[in-house]
Amino acid sequence: MELRLVAMRTRGQSGAWIVTGVLTAFAVALLVASPVTDLPMAQPRFVGPWWAFALAFAATEQFVIHLHRRRDAHSLSLSELPLLLGYSMLGPVALVGARLLGSAFTLLVVKRQGPTKLAFNMALFASEVLLGLLIFRAVLDGQAPLGVRAWVAALLSILATNLLGTLAVSAVIWLTEGRVQLAMLREVVTIGTVLAVGNAAAGAFVIGVTWTAPEALLPLVAVAVFLYIGYQAYLSLRERHANLQTLYRFTSSTARSGDTREAAAAMLEEVCQLLRCEMAEFVLVAEDGEPVLRIRHQDGQLRQDDDLPAPHTDDLAWCLARVADGPALFPAGRTEAPLTRYLTDVPVKDAVLASLDLELVQRLRGVIVAANRTSEISTFDGTDAELVGALARHAGVALENGQLVERLRREAADKAHQANHDSLTQLPNRTLLHRELGRACDRSRRDGSRFAVLFLDLDNFKQVNDTLGHATGDLLLQEVAGRLQGLLRPGDVVGRLGGDEFALLVADVDADEALVIADRVTAELHQPCVLHDIAVDVRASIGVAMCPDHATDPDDLMQRADVTMYAAKSAGGRPRLYDPSLDVFTHRRLALAAELRTALHRGDLEVRYQPRLRLADRKVLGVEALARWAHPELGPVPPQEFIPIAEEAGLIDELTRIVLERAIADAIRWHRDGQQIELSVNISARSVMDPAFPAHVTEVLRRTAFPADMLTLEVTESSMLTDPVRAVATLEALARMGVRLAIDDFGTGFSSMAYLKRLPLHEIKVDQGFVRHMLTDDNDRVIVQSIVDLAHNLGMSCVAEGVEDDETVLALMALGCEEAQGYLWSDPLPADELFTWLSTSAPRAPEVELQVLTDGHSGQDRRWAARHAGTQRAVWTR
Repeated sequence: MELRLVAMRTRGQSGAWIVTGVLTAFAVALLVASPVTDLPMAQPRFVGPWWAFALAFAATEQFVIHLHRRRDAHSLSLSELPLLLGYSMLGPVALVGARLLGSAFTLLVVKRQGPTKLAFNMALFASEVLLGLLIFRAVLDGQAPLGVRAWVAALLSILATNLLGTLAVSAVIWLTEGRVQLAMLREVVTIGTVLAVGNAAAGAFVIGVTWTAPEALLPLVAVAVFLYIGYQAYLSLRERHANLQTLYRFTSSTARSGDTREAAAAMLEEVCQLLRCEMAEFVLVAEDGEPVLRIRHQDGQLRQDDDLPAPHTDDLAWCLARVADGPALFPAGRTEAPLTRYLTDVPVKDAVLASLDLELVQRLRGVIVAANRTSEISTFDGTDAELVGALARHAGVALENGQLVERLRREAADKAHQANHDSLTQLPNRTLLHRELGRACDRSRRDGSRFAVLFLDLDNFKQVNDTLGHATGDLLLQEVAGRLQGLLRPGDVVGRLGGDEFALLVADVDADEALVIADRVTAELHQPCVLHDIAVDVRASIGVAMCPDHATDPDDLMQRADVTMYAAKSAGGRPRLYDPSLDVFTHRRLALAAELRTALHRGDLEVRYQPRLRLADRKVLGVEALARWAHPELGPVPPQEFIPIAEEAGLIDELTRIVLERAIADAIRWHRDGQQIELSVNISARSVMDPAFPAHVTEVLRRTAFPADMLTLEVTESSMLTDPVRAVATLEALARMGVRLAIDDFGTGFSSMAYLKRLPLHEIKVDQGFVRHMLTDDNDRVIVQSIVDLAHNLGMSCVAEGVEDDETVLALMALGCEEAQGYLWSDPLPADELFTWLSTSAPRAPEVELQVLTDGHSGQDRRWAARHAGTQRAVWTR
């Protein structure tokens, strides 16, 4: 038997013709220049005529055993048996002629192969015949083809011809597609080698029978035919069993979905898998003939309605008419013009159609179309048509159930909406808002995310109600609701608490950003509002509370935002951030503010350092300086607590300068002792706004002789929002002195691309909140990828924060991120411990990660890994 890949799809024909020419030249060379015609051959008792061999080759090419594996197809041919028999009986010219004549008849007349594939197969058959004949007779060396020697000759000739065929097909794929699927190649070679052993034994047996007892050939052929028929029956039974399993899986998948589109998508995917076809679609048509729903599954992609070309009404009516009495079958070469016009964007090779009727819910008709069998060795048949008809009947029931469920779901959704939304403004009411707030608090406790609660009260609503009436007051509330909704970002929530009170849940912001949003809300509401031709001045007081900074419980957050709102209303000014001095929790905050000033003056605050590594070789490039405060009585005070205190108490500038000078002093000692690493220091929003800050940095660098290009100053997005013009001027002044600049916690604020491209930045740091969940949250992974691509496109390097495991490292490398820091390598360390860590414990270049990355990721990721193995830091900088 012969194993030959026949389901190969190429994008061009030039490669096939090149290989055909090479094979033809090879066959001519074997026939003319090789000793194949001169090799001795023992004479058998019986020699069959050459035309009998031609008939045998034609029959074996027709009766082929087809094996389907997923969407690939292989064929097992019996042509090796007459080929081995011909090696022992016929001359080269007669055997080649019989092989080509018999095969050409089947491939051209029966299977209707095109000229390109037919020419390729003829050249390959001729080369295989002559190569196998040369090896077979060279091994026998004139002796009779009997015993072990005959088996060895048959085995070597089969292995050689299989290898030639595999190389020829691989060459065509490589020339036309530019790649070779190594896994497929290994599979073909492995299967061919295993089958060659058995095929050679069978061939040696047939040759031995022919040489010693020719009269036994007839019953041997009868046995072979019987086995072939039995095996075909087994394959048919197995395929029917597989169809039943798929039908059960199809019924289950469509029944589980209550949504019509979901059920249709599941149905079409199963149809493509079951029928091994490239495309399946269904369309529902109303009584007037217009399509109301059309969904297609094609090449693994789902397309719907507007994504598809609109079908012509006459062609769609023709399809419906053809399936009125049962499924319609269109095998290869028998498609009709209305069908090809209906699938105008799909070259139709073959197709099968079935009716899909829906009458329980409303008068609808539909049709399922499956087109283009992926296998070139078979086309759709009557069994496929029956199967599609059965699928259509099950699908009709599932889709009808889906429409019923959708109606019930809409009714239930309407009731739920009324229970959870304010009837006047249609905003979430207090109940729903409290529920959303609870979920946000749970999420914050789970992943450390931050959000703000804005409590808003209209200052002059009572006067509007009293003066213009409640109807006008209702219009004003609706106008305010609409303006608030227009300011929302994805993930934010706005609700009406009652009366003239509203609350906003603003996700993923820090305190500065929350205040900016509150100012934006105030400005939007202050725009003129005309009600019944009367201009109404709308003003609001807003209190802001942060989670987890101010509270982690929904009731506490609302209470503190409420208290802050009244404080803002009393002050008559801008929105106000919650201050513990407004409630009973003021004592600790006041005490810490006083003690922080003392701690700064006495030098009690400590600076610790977290390493930043290059991912390609785990080389430590630098460290980030982080302030820490160990209170003598309260223990460690977290930075998220004492840094806001420093900002409110006016100590943040002093804190920033202390950290900067101490960190530079430590870095100088490391440089002197041989550790030439860079230094990153966070600077506050006030420092960014301070025109004198660049002069201070210049003085520190001059006094310490620390290289400016070894210092990176990190700023947050929010620090530039208050006064972008002043922020840009400060950063440009710092850049002119050679200091590197980085955006810290990128992605958590309101990034302005207009200012981002103007800023003299060198690197972007991806916030740890995205990095920590990128393996489990596709949205976070997409965000990280977008930030990395943005950094590279702007000529910056990219640093990921919060790396805690090796899997995240591999994912970051695959996305193109060059550098990272996190607890995977080290906690923030004091200066002396960091030096020891650098000298003794710093990670070395891994030997396996890049191999894992290369084996486990896509071609694009593999190319990235190869390009950046051992890369230098300047790869992405300009």
